[in-house]
Amino acid sequence: MSNRSCLLYLALLLALLGLAGAGLWSLVRRLPNPSGWAQPILEGLGPTLDSAEAQLGQRLWEDLRREQPVLEDSAAQQALHSLCNKLCIANGIEPESLYRHLVRSPQVNAMALPGRRLVVYSGLVQEAQNPDEVAGVLAHEIAHIQEGHVRQKVLKQAGLQMVMLWIFGDATAGGLHQVAGLLGSTAFDRHLEGRADRRAVEYLQKARMNPEGLATFMDRLAQNESQGPAPTEWFSTHPASAKRAQSIRQHAGPPVPGLYQSSLDPVAWQALQKATRPEPTNRQPSSPKSSAPKP
Repeated sequence: MSNRSCLLYLALLLALLGLAGAGLWSLVRRLPNPSGWAQPILEGLGPTLDSAEAQLGQRLWEDLRREQPVLEDSAAQQALHSLCNKLCIANGIEPESLYRHLVRSPQVNAMALPGRRLVVYSGLVQEAQNPDEVAGVLAHEIAHIQEGHVRQKVLKQAGLQMVMLWIFGDATAGGLHQVAGLLGSTAFDRHLEGRADRRAVEYLQKARMNPEGLATFMDRLAQNESQGPAPTEWFSTHPASAKRAQSIRQHAGPPVPGLYQSSLDPVAWQALQKATRPEPTNRQPSSPKSSAPKP
């Protein structure tokens, strides 16, 4: 029997037992010692979920890019890839396994989609004061991907309905919008956020990037949020606080002279900032000159 068939029977059984609304992830977490006897089952289903998650991520990205234009500037793309590649190579992550997307939007945001997709908004680059802050956010999102937090988040919030969508890949446009809204509007568990913070610090240090950038970025977002009614998109899904910034600094330890290098060289950083600046508003075209001969 194929994995897909097994998952179908499992889904039907859960529905008959009236557990569909409970959420698959919440159910697994309540099972006795899920990391023991249940772990081989979850690992056996892993390849099927990986394939289905990749398909879901592809469809979500295609849906997103229809609403947010992709920033095609080659220098900006190269700078983003350089940051991601440094983090990946230093931490034993295959760079080609991570899809990187840079979109033009004023939102101060970055998010991890299913299927190992990392989406960075131009507004986040504009908000950052130096490349170390961008690298810190990237490291945090890569940590969510590597630790499987994206899958956990979706399963916990959407439960069996999302599992069925992953298996069959026949989500309607409305369903995709629902999933995209879920990923972009709900925060990770506090435990997962703390885990991603600590892992991000480790990623940055192994890549010889200063984790202070992540702490200062969060400090500033928290301060800006306290002064205005609307938080940034990244802040709403990754609640920043002085305590989290302090925890990042504690995990990083005291700075060591000469340990860290600049995340990007000045030329690449300037190119990235220039490419992500808001496009000028279109001016009203001047009245065309008449081509008629003068009298």
